[in-house]
Amino acid sequence: MSVRTGGRWIFEPETARAAGLKLDFFQVWLPRGWKEDWVKRKNVLKLAKQGITPIVVHYYFGDEISQERVEASREGWYSSMWRMANLIRMDAPVLVILEPEFNIAPP
Repeated sequence: MSVRTGGRWIFEPETARAAGLKLDFFQVWLPRGWKEDWVKRKNVLKLAKQGITPIVVHYYFGDEISQERVEASREGWYSSMWRMANLIRMDAPVLVILEPEFNIAPP
């Protein structure tokens, strides 16, 4: 759970616990152009230490996926994947979902 306050997003899984919810998983979406300050590594590590499995959804291409776009954007995609790998590098389970939605006809 995150709360937006003062123009910033604040990471607050504690809010879920205060509401009586037990968290097993915490999902984070990383779209094209995501920034490291959107999801702080220390928070991902904190989740893992609490027994909460992070689910990271890497959504770089979205509905605009096509063979041409993949070929043209390959370096940006690899760069985003490398940054994601650094974010979630830890000795704990992490689920990664790549390009989860295809709302258009396949290329």
